[in-house]
Amino acid sequence: MGKVTDEELREALQNRDNINVMNKICMKYIDTIPYEELERCKLISVWQAVERYDPSKGNCKFTSFLCNRLFWECQKQLYEINKRRKIPKSDKASSLMAEICGYEAKSDSVEISDLLENLDEESRDIIFKRFYESKTAKEIGQENGYGRETARRRILSALEKLKQCLQN
Repeated sequence: MGKVTDEELREALQNRDNINVMNKICMKYIDTIPYEELERCKLISVWQAVERYDPSKGNCKFTSFLCNRLFWECQKQLYEINKRRKIPKSDKASSLMAEICGYEAKSDSVEISDLLENLDEESRDIIFKRFYESKTAKEIGQENGYGRETARRRILSALEKLKQCLQN
């Protein structure tokens, strides 16, 4: 434990078992984390593992210790990526953007209840249960005597009808 020498780090990076473990873990994240970031995660994990691994504290192999370090480093990276992707949910921001773009939302002037009146009874009932009562497709299907998939298709169909009413 303590400071890592270049030789220790080089040895750990060239060890075939370590390389195989790191590649196997990184393959799980290849679609979500960019390659350069995965390589950075590998280097940080090896450095931390070499620095903090102490065989006297337990019967854990170095590769297992490295595997755990790399897993958590990738998880931190995923967290950072998802944090950057999140769009702020602010009414002020969306209204400001609409004002800048010159967009007037039709939904502001149209009441949902008026739109629901234009739908048939079954579609109105499905939308009410799904979005006002927050029921799942499975629950809606059970109440109406059909399966979850059929309920899902009928929810989509009702939403499509609602969208048509909104456009008219």
